[in-house]
Amino acid sequence: RLLFGALLVIGLSPIVLGANSQLLERLGVTQTQLKSKDFTLPFIKGGQGKLSDYRGKWVLLNFWATWCGPCRQEMPTLESVAQEFNGEDLQVLGVSVDQGPVGLVRKYLKEQGISFPNFHDNKSEVSSVYQATAIPSVYIISPDGYLAGVFRGGKSWETKEVLQTLKELVAFKSLKDLYGGKLAKKNDSFSFPKDLLPPVMKIKKLRTGVKIGEKIRLSLEIKWPGDSRRYLIKVPRLKVPKGIELQNISSSTGQKGSHAFLEYHYQLLLKEPGTYR
Repeated sequence: RLLFGALLVIGLSPIVLGANSQLLERLGVTQTQLKSKDFTLPFIKGGQGKLSDYRGKWVLLNFWATWCGPCRQEMPTLESVAQEFNGEDLQVLGVSVDQGPVGLVRKYLKEQGISFPNFHDNKSEVSSVYQATAIPSVYIISPDGYLAGVFRGGKSWETKEVLQTLKELVAFKSLKDLYGGKLAKKNDSFSFPKDLLPPVMKIKKLRTGVKIGEKIRLSLEIKWPGDSRRYLIKVPRLKVPKGIELQNISSSTGQKGSHAFLEYHYQLLLKEPGTYR
């Protein structure tokens, strides 16, 4: 019998499709004018807080996890932003989606010298609302509570160009101010447009009853709304247990209706008897 499960991390590099604001465009975010959804979560260090507690400031809201490699690379650069602005006109906030003990997350933040506030979303309640299934993802919230832009994938936020752009951005005290006094049609519902929905990954079920020396194929499908050029997706790394050999990887891509898809096929060889996860 063969049972197989895998945890795969996707590296994403969004392609900006258009922009109305030069400053947000320079930051490379996908822009929106949705009213942000408030939430209450426990802090990693203890106590609780709300997103609305930071109303009146620009907020960089970062969804991340300790097991995510790109997140670990990005966190120190967000700490540089936090130190640069010192919570005055701009506040950096983290939302850890780690499902393990909060102590492990607390230890990581202490070891890395991360000082900005971090929430713990261990049940993925808030990350689900914000469609933050691809991490890291940074959401830019305006002082008047609008979701101004979304950046999916790792980014260095401490470059001279990015810090200068953020300094110019915080001079605007509202999203309406940023857009010259006029916003698009008012929309108080928090419903993401299709072009902001992240990729969805699905592992196709493997058959059981595999014999020693038999080859089987594990298929992984990734799909997202829009055209295939919207995301650059790295080949997901598959870690196989002892007793199974990964022989080769093939892929295919295309368009199914309004969705682009990418499939990876992993050819596996069962070498030893056993039950595998």
